[in-house]
Amino acid sequence: MERRRDGTGKTNRSRYGGSHEGSGHGAHLNAALVKAALKNKEIDKRAPLTDAEALQVFSTMINQRKDSIEQFQKGNRPELAAREAREIVIIESYLPKPAGEEELKKLVEETLAGATLDLGTWVRR
Repeated sequence: MERRRDGTGKTNRSRYGGSHEGSGHGAHLNAALVKAALKNKEIDKRAPLTDAEALQVFSTMINQRKDSIEQFQKGNRPELAAREAREIVIIESYLPKPAGEEELKKLVEETLAGATLDLGTWVRR
């Protein structure tokens, strides 16, 4: 049995990806992972991330977890698939809320109204 520095033979499973369920630290740990992913991308870029780049990081993280869910389901590991699904929910909480149908309709109408004025400018040239 491997011994930890504190002299016990116990391992800290939650620190190394074990179950966080019931510990109260799952959301905090995943929030730290999200922040770390953003920071790593920022370090790789050597500049602050744009909103679009941050959204791409979130999208990548979600896609990775969806792939993991698929693999865990194939491997008959529903508890791990459920953990990945919970992580997706946490990551999605960082994303902006999608626009509602009425808001989109209003934006399209405003854009089209502005486009006719621009069209008149182009026609006069």
